Amino acid sequence: MDRVPGHAWLMVLAAAVLVFVASAVPLAPAETVGTQVVDQAAQIVATYSNGDVNLWRVAGSGALVVTGLLLLLFFYRRRLYILFWTGGWLLVSARMFLAAPPLDRGDKVSLVSFGVSQFLGILSALFFVISADAYPARPRVRRGYALVLLAVLFWFALAPMALDDWAVFAPGHVLIAGAMAAAGVGHLLLLRQVRMLGAAVVGVSLILIAASHVWVILRVEMAGAPGMTGSLAFSLILYLFAALGMQLMTFEDMTLELRRTNRRLEAAQSKLRRMVITDPLTGCRNRRFFEEIIGRELQRHRRYGIPM
Repeated sequence: MDRVPGHAWLMVLAAAVLVFVASAVPLAPAETVGTQVVDQAAQIVATYSNGDVNLWRVAGSGALVVTGLLLLLFFYRRRLYILFWTGGWLLVSARMFLAAPPLDRGDKVSLVSFGVSQFLGILSALFFVISADAYPARPRVRRGYALVLLAVLFWFALAPMALDDWAVFAPGHVLIAGAMAAAGVGHLLLLRQVRMLGAAVVGVSLILIAASHVWVILRVEMAGAPGMTGSLAFSLILYLFAALGMQLMTFEDMTLELRRTNRRLEAAQSKLRRMVITDPLTGCRNRRFFEEIIGRELQRHRRYGIPM
């Protein structure tokens, strides 16, 4: 954009505060309820992962279904923010499918796939950031942003081959957490313009997804560790709430647009009626106005005996 808005810095600061506050629960002792829930989720999901079900592929398939639903909504509504939502979910689906195969640190292709999956997670989060900006107005994106993303792509694709997966594991989750937090705060800021429950659900869900990535940074040592399973299970629930919030926000936007259209129609009808019963030259009421009220005044005269 040409100029950073004044509230952008407040948004970044609020995102940082919310991420650290939300990640305070995983920092508690291991005996806390939250850690027990995550561990139980990890055990449950590990049971499925040891079988024929791959949780990453399930997540990718689910994200692909959400992409299709949002695409149908875009064809119906033609709203730019829905298109960015659709792109974000498509990137989430691609990231999940790339991360589905077990990481083989001796295979260069596996390392590159893991690095690219991390980059796709960052890119999907940025799409959600832009979607929040695209709701009130059309976002303006500089070409320099594409060059920065291209440099980031080169790092995440090539660094794992030279430095192993740790070179993109923590940086990827840090960038995803920051972008998701910014997207969540951006959706929450929409509440200052319109009162929509869907925007609140999406904003809170994205912020909690950012917190889950912070949890991975602090508690998981490397890719493929057991803690990743519990984090993925928790993230899937949050992504589900985010998808439901997006559907709700779309229908709330339709209702809001209908109310605005009805108000404009009522205002136009009121203006048209004033023009019909007013003489344009003198500004006084004309004969049509007299014909409209004479019947009502005669009835009042007969009923109450008041003078004409």
